[in-house]
Amino acid sequence: SSSVADLPHGLSKAPGFGMIKALTGGSAQNWIALHWKLGKYYLAPNLDQVDYSDNNIFPNPADSTVIKFGDNVNTNDSGYTYIGYFWESIPGFSKFGMYDGNNSTTGPFVDLDFRPAIVLIKNTDASANWTIYTDQQDLFNPGYRSLYLNSGDEENGTSTDNEIDFLSNGFTLRNDDTVTNDSNAYVYAAWAAQPLHNLYGCQSNAR
Repeated sequence: SSSVADLPHGLSKAPGFGMIKALTGGSAQNWIALHWKLGKYYLAPNLDQVDYSDNNIFPNPADSTVIKFGDNVNTNDSGYTYIGYFWESIPGFSKFGMYDGNNSTTGPFVDLDFRPAIVLIKNTDASANWTIYTDQQDLFNPGYRSLYLNSGDEENGTSTDNEIDFLSNGFTLRNDDTVTNDSNAYVYAAWAAQPLHNLYGCQSNAR
Protein backbone atom coordinates (compact mmCIF):
# COMPACT_ATOMS: atom_id res chain seq x y z
CA SER A 1 0.00 0.00 0.00
CA SER A 2 1.02 3.68 0.02
CA SER A 3 0.51 4.07 3.75
CA VAL A 4 1.93 2.71 6.99
CA ALA A 5 1.27 -1.04 7.21
CA ASP A 6 1.73 -3.87 9.70
CA LEU A 7 2.81 -7.25 8.33
CA PRO A 8 2.17 -10.27 10.59
CA HIS A 9 5.35 -12.35 10.50
CA GLY A 10 4.10 -15.58 12.07
CA LEU A 11 7.16 -16.09 14.29
CA SER A 12 7.02 -16.87 18.00
CA LYS A 13 8.84 -13.62 18.83
CA ALA A 14 10.23 -10.55 17.08
CA PRO A 15 12.43 -11.43 14.11
CA GLY A 16 16.16 -11.29 14.69
CA PHE A 17 16.93 -10.81 11.02
CA GLY A 18 15.05 -10.40 7.77
CA MET A 19 15.29 -9.30 4.15
CA ILE A 20 12.67 -7.78 1.83
CA LYS A 21 12.74 -7.23 -1.93
CA ALA A 22 10.27 -5.82 -4.46
CA LEU A 23 9.54 -8.42 -7.14
CA THR A 24 8.04 -5.83 -9.46
CA GLY A 25 9.63 -2.61 -10.65
CA GLY A 26 12.87 -4.09 -11.99
CA SER A 27 16.26 -3.74 -10.33
CA ALA A 28 15.73 -0.15 -9.19
CA GLN A 29 14.55 -1.25 -5.72
CA ASN A 30 17.11 -2.28 -3.12
CA TRP A 31 17.02 -5.31 -0.92
CA ILE A 32 16.19 -4.08 2.60
CA ALA A 33 17.43 -5.86 5.73
CA LEU A 34 16.24 -5.53 9.31
CA HIS A 35 18.23 -6.68 12.33
CA TRP A 36 16.98 -6.57 15.88
CA LYS A 37 20.20 -4.96 17.10
CA LEU A 38 19.60 -1.99 14.76
CA GLY A 39 16.05 -1.19 15.89
CA LYS A 40 14.36 0.76 13.10
CA TYR A 41 17.65 1.31 11.26
CA TYR A 42 18.06 -0.74 8.10
CA LEU A 43 20.76 -2.08 5.78
CA ALA A 44 20.71 -2.80 2.03
CA PRO A 45 22.21 -6.25 1.26
CA ASN A 46 22.88 -5.35 -2.38
CA LEU A 47 25.00 -2.35 -1.28
CA ASP A 48 28.13 -2.00 0.84
CA GLN A 49 26.86 1.04 2.74
CA VAL A 50 26.36 1.73 6.46
CA ASP A 51 23.06 1.42 8.28
CA TYR A 52 20.36 4.05 7.78
CA SER A 53 17.32 5.38 9.59
CA ASP A 54 14.25 6.22 7.52
CA ASN A 55 10.72 6.33 8.95
CA ASN A 56 9.44 5.55 5.47
CA ILE A 57 11.22 2.17 5.65
CA PHE A 58 10.73 1.10 9.27
CA PRO A 59 8.85 3.68 11.37
CA ASN A 60 9.29 1.41 14.40
CA PRO A 61 11.21 -1.77 15.22
CA ALA A 62 9.48 -5.07 14.51
CA ASP A 63 7.72 -6.58 17.50
CA SER A 64 6.51 -10.05 18.52
CA THR A 65 3.61 -10.03 16.07
CA VAL A 66 4.22 -7.62 13.18
CA ILE A 67 6.84 -5.85 11.08
CA LYS A 68 5.98 -2.19 10.67
CA PHE A 69 6.50 -0.64 7.23
CA GLY A 70 6.32 2.98 6.20
CA ASP A 71 5.52 4.27 2.73
CA ASN A 72 8.54 3.46 0.57
CA VAL A 73 8.85 1.81 -2.82
CA ASN A 74 11.52 -0.58 -1.48
CA THR A 75 9.19 -2.13 1.07
CA ASN A 76 5.60 -0.93 0.80
CA ASP A 77 4.06 0.78 -2.21
CA SER A 78 0.77 0.29 -4.02
CA GLY A 79 0.92 -1.88 -7.12
CA TYR A 80 4.12 -3.65 -6.02
CA THR A 81 4.61 -7.26 -4.98
CA TYR A 82 7.24 -8.06 -2.35
CA ILE A 83 8.97 -11.13 -0.99
CA GLY A 84 10.36 -11.34 2.52
CA TYR A 85 12.41 -13.78 4.58
CA PHE A 86 12.40 -13.49 8.37
CA TRP A 87 14.14 -15.51 11.08
CA GLU A 88 14.09 -15.55 14.85
CA SER A 89 16.91 -16.69 17.12
CA ILE A 90 16.36 -20.33 18.12
CA PRO A 91 18.82 -21.91 20.61
CA GLY A 92 20.96 -24.49 18.87
CA PHE A 93 19.71 -23.50 15.42
CA SER A 94 20.14 -19.79 14.66
CA LYS A 95 21.41 -16.62 16.28
CA PHE A 96 21.50 -12.95 15.27
CA GLY A 97 23.57 -10.39 17.12
CA MET A 98 26.29 -7.76 17.10
CA TYR A 99 29.96 -7.65 18.05
CA ASP A 100 32.61 -4.95 18.33
CA GLY A 101 35.69 -5.44 16.17
CA ASN A 102 39.12 -4.99 17.72
CA ASN A 103 41.26 -4.48 14.58
CA SER A 104 43.50 -7.40 15.58
CA THR A 105 44.44 -10.74 14.04
CA THR A 106 43.30 -12.25 17.33
CA GLY A 107 39.81 -10.96 16.81
CA PRO A 108 36.70 -11.21 18.97
CA PHE A 109 35.07 -14.53 19.78
CA VAL A 110 31.32 -14.63 19.11
CA ASP A 111 29.47 -17.18 21.26
CA LEU A 112 26.65 -18.88 19.33
CA ASP A 113 26.19 -22.00 21.47
CA PHE A 114 26.47 -24.05 18.27
CA ARG A 115 28.97 -24.84 15.53
CA PRO A 116 27.98 -22.64 12.58
CA ALA A 117 27.19 -23.81 9.07
CA ILE A 118 26.62 -20.27 7.74
CA VAL A 119 27.81 -16.91 9.05
CA LEU A 120 26.86 -13.59 7.46
CA ILE A 121 28.63 -10.41 8.63
CA LYS A 122 28.14 -6.69 7.88
CA ASN A 123 30.02 -3.64 9.14
CA THR A 124 27.40 -1.10 10.28
CA ASP A 125 29.78 1.86 10.72
CA ALA A 126 31.73 1.84 7.44
CA SER A 127 31.27 0.92 3.79
CA ALA A 128 32.22 -2.74 3.48
CA ASN A 129 31.03 -5.89 1.75
CA TRP A 130 28.39 -8.20 3.16
CA THR A 131 30.50 -11.30 3.78
CA ILE A 132 29.12 -14.82 3.97
CA TYR A 133 31.03 -17.92 5.06
CA THR A 134 29.89 -21.55 5.01
CA ASP A 135 31.35 -24.72 6.46
CA GLN A 136 31.49 -26.16 2.94
CA GLN A 137 33.87 -23.58 1.49
CA ASP A 138 36.71 -24.30 3.92
CA LEU A 139 36.91 -27.61 5.75
CA PHE A 140 39.68 -26.52 8.13
CA ASN A 141 40.47 -23.43 10.21
CA PRO A 142 41.23 -20.71 9.47
CA GLY A 143 38.67 -20.29 6.74
CA TYR A 144 38.94 -17.48 4.23
CA ARG A 145 36.81 -18.45 1.23
CA SER A 146 33.79 -16.18 1.30
CA LEU A 147 31.21 -14.58 -0.95
CA TYR A 148 29.90 -11.01 -0.96
CA LEU A 149 26.13 -10.54 -1.11
CA ASN A 150 26.51 -7.10 -2.69
CA SER A 151 28.88 -8.25 -5.43
CA GLY A 152 28.82 -10.57 -8.42
CA ASP A 153 32.48 -11.46 -7.91
CA GLU A 154 33.67 -15.03 -7.44
CA GLU A 155 34.51 -16.18 -3.93
CA ASN A 156 37.54 -14.76 -2.18
CA GLY A 157 40.53 -16.98 -2.78
CA THR A 158 43.22 -15.03 -0.92
CA SER A 159 44.18 -16.95 2.20
CA THR A 160 45.22 -13.81 4.10
CA ASP A 161 41.86 -12.02 3.63
CA ASN A 162 38.96 -12.09 6.07
CA GLU A 163 40.05 -15.22 7.96
CA ILE A 164 37.63 -16.84 10.37
CA ASP A 165 37.63 -19.87 12.68
CA PHE A 166 34.45 -21.96 12.93
CA LEU A 167 34.39 -23.40 16.46
CA SER A 168 32.19 -25.87 18.33
CA ASN A 169 30.35 -23.00 20.05
CA GLY A 170 30.76 -19.99 17.73
CA PHE A 171 33.34 -18.23 15.60
CA THR A 172 36.46 -16.07 15.94
CA LEU A 173 37.71 -13.44 13.49
CA ARG A 174 41.35 -13.78 12.44
CA ASN A 175 42.02 -10.66 10.39
CA ASP A 176 42.21 -6.92 11.03
CA ASP A 177 40.20 -5.60 8.10
CA THR A 178 37.21 -3.32 7.54
CA VAL A 179 35.05 -6.15 6.23
CA THR A 180 34.88 -8.23 9.41
CA ASN A 181 37.15 -6.86 12.15
CA ASP A 182 38.04 -3.18 12.15
CA SER A 183 37.34 -0.95 15.15
CA ASN A 184 33.64 -0.86 14.21
CA ALA A 185 30.35 -2.47 15.16
CA TYR A 186 29.22 -5.49 13.14
CA VAL A 187 25.94 -7.34 12.89
CA TYR A 188 25.88 -11.04 12.13
CA ALA A 189 23.43 -13.78 11.21
CA ALA A 190 24.38 -17.38 11.88
CA TRP A 191 22.79 -20.78 11.34
CA ALA A 192 23.93 -24.02 12.94
CA ALA A 193 25.65 -27.08 11.55
CA GLN A 194 25.53 -28.75 14.95
CA PRO A 195 24.31 -27.62 18.40
CA LEU A 196 26.88 -27.38 21.18
CA HIS A 197 25.26 -30.37 22.90
CA ASN A 198 23.08 -32.98 21.21
CA LEU A 199 20.11 -34.82 22.71
CA TYR A 200 22.48 -37.23 24.45
CA GLY A 201 24.66 -34.53 26.01
CA CYS A 202 27.59 -35.03 23.65
CA GLN A 203 29.49 -31.88 22.69
CA SER A 204 29.97 -30.80 19.08
CA ASN A 205 33.45 -30.56 17.60
CA ALA A 206 35.17 -27.69 15.85
CA ARG A 207 36.17 -28.36 12.26
